[in-house]
Amino acid sequence: MEGIAICLYPIPYYILALVLSILFSYVWKIFPLTTTIRGAPWSWDLIASIARNSFLPAMSIVIVVFGWWVISVKAQTTALREEEFVRYARLKGLSDGRILTRYVLPNAILPQITFPALQIGLMFNGSLITEILFDYPGLGLLIYSAVLQGDFNLLMGTISLSVIAVATATMVIDLIYPLIDPRIRHR
Repeated sequence: MEGIAICLYPIPYYILALVLSILFSYVWKIFPLTTTIRGAPWSWDLIASIARNSFLPAMSIVIVVFGWWVISVKAQTTALREEEFVRYARLKGLSDGRILTRYVLPNAILPQITFPALQIGLMFNGSLITEILFDYPGLGLLIYSAVLQGDFNLLMGTISLSVIAVATATMVIDLIYPLIDPRIRHR
């Protein structure tokens, strides 16, 4: 798993998007090359069409982020295994599995939970090239067309949506923290 993550992490998402597009649209013909969303409004056909057309653009961004996440978890757990509280747990005679699940992972998971909230802003930036490559009508393509047309109202609206999404994700993460780490309490 770590070897795959090390190979995936340095690949730019748009290069991975091109590779996924070639493999799954030309070679195996599983997904469509361009976005064609069909179906009656609010029907299962529409939902299935959106899911089918959104899979490759989403995977091109998620796979690269997943590579970073695996490397980060590995580095965090390796660093935490050398901490004093882990040494004390070993001296108490606890098994390695118990030390990992009760002491190391709860401390290593907190930065991993913060990362997706902060990554939402980068996903909006990264979605522009991905949406152009897959001809997907998303927020990134809307920002791009607003810049080209000089439509400042549309540009302000789409940027406001991305700021609201990042702020909401950060607030949700702050609300979830006490459930994961009992040391953090809301007053």
